[in-house]
Amino acid sequence: MFNLEIVAFLTEFARTRTEDGYRERQEALVQDLPCSYEELVDVAYDFEEPSVRIEALELAALAAKDGYKTVLSDSAKADPDRVVKSHAEALLYRAIVNENISKHLAANRH
Repeated sequence: MFNLEIVAFLTEFARTRTEDGYRERQEALVQDLPCSYEELVDVAYDFEEPSVRIEALELAALAAKDGYKTVLSDSAKADPDRVVKSHAEALLYRAIVNENISKHLAANRH
């Protein structure tokens, strides 16, 4: 069974994706998730509605907890919906690029 509170938030996010303030609401939610990170990952992997899985992947990427790149990679490889797969792949690519830029900047500070 999925955490109904996070599913309601994610469903609303999917519905309002193109509205002003979307990113700010998303960032605020990731700071105060109404569920555990593991419950968020469960939704990303197994919830029926693809748009909700995408929103869960977005929050997982924003949270950047240990193993989040594995979650993105798993979804990019195995999600049954090609749009979710593509979205997970793009999020994974962004995460890798951001990590490499951060390492490069840190190395150049010394």
